[in-house]
Amino acid sequence: MYHLAKGTDFRVKSEDLVQSVVIFSICGTACFIFLVARRKFMGGELGGQKKVTKYLSSAFLVVLWVIYILLSSLKAYDILKL
Repeated sequence: MYHLAKGTDFRVKSEDLVQSVVIFSICGTACFIFLVARRKFMGGELGGQKKVTKYLSSAFLVVLWVIYILLSSLKAYDILKL
């Protein structure tokens, strides 16, 4: 909206976008595999009776999110060369 209001073009380098999509796809696939395994072996995706299982599951998903943000940011600022 900012660039539309100013009459300028908004450009994103395509290599950063491709890298971000690849990282997101890997983290998303890991998340789906985790949720399917949790459903098969524990009877549900999230929550449950045991607090340890609940907290470890949520911690794993947060770690996936942090990995995605960290790797995408490092690539966008050319700190990480992939």
